[in-house]
Amino acid sequence: MDDNSAIAGLFGVLANARMRLSEFRKNLEASNTFREVSFSIEFRKYERSVDERFKTVLEVYIEAYLANKRDEGDCLVWWLDVTCDGSQWVLEPSVTWDGVEQILKLKNRMVATDEKFLQELPLVLEELIGTYNQVTKKVGF
Repeated sequence: MDDNSAIAGLFGVLANARMRLSEFRKNLEASNTFREVSFSIEFRKYERSVDERFKTVLEVYIEAYLANKRDEGDCLVWWLDVTCDGSQWVLEPSVTWDGVEQILKLKNRMVATDEKFLQELPLVLEELIGTYNQVTKKVGF
């Protein structure tokens, strides 16, 4: 895959991910369980403490705040962090409570090519969204 088609492919995958997250948000908002739901697809740069270089991360997440909150920040967060270490793409899906306490950790995916990454990202996102019933049952609603 040449550079231009890889970038165009990435734009298409991210646009589709945004549409899918928007659908998921609407479904969560339609329930009586959540009072506020938001999502984001962001590129972040974090400093690594080990070698003092930066790590670039694609963060895909949806936050759903409970309608009957127990504490001020009570929310479920469906996360997908994507990094590239130079030799492979790493996709790390999980669900957390308030963005901190891990509720569910899905299997990380490692893929070696840009083309495989573009194929894998929507599949991992669907798997993550598909955990809704398992997650809500686990946390008791």
